[in-house]
Amino acid sequence: MPWWALALRLTGIGWYIAACIILGVGGGLILDRFFNTQILFLLVGLVLGSFGAGYGVYRMVLPLVKEVDRDLKID
Repeated sequence: MPWWALALRLTGIGWYIAACIILGVGGGLILDRFFNTQILFLLVGLVLGSFGAGYGVYRMVLPLVKEVDRDLKID
């Protein structure tokens, strides 16, 4: 894989992490205003966004790890 393709893939992973956390926090803030709570849904959104980001990163990085493992395997 060329270096620029890997750089683009890693940049995409970074944007994915940011989007998951921002959407979780934003949704939590909206629900907090709607239900008139302090930070309950903000924290729930942060946790859900973080777990979603972690799982998504795992799924995106797994093919890269398998590709490197396949390239390094000595037959």
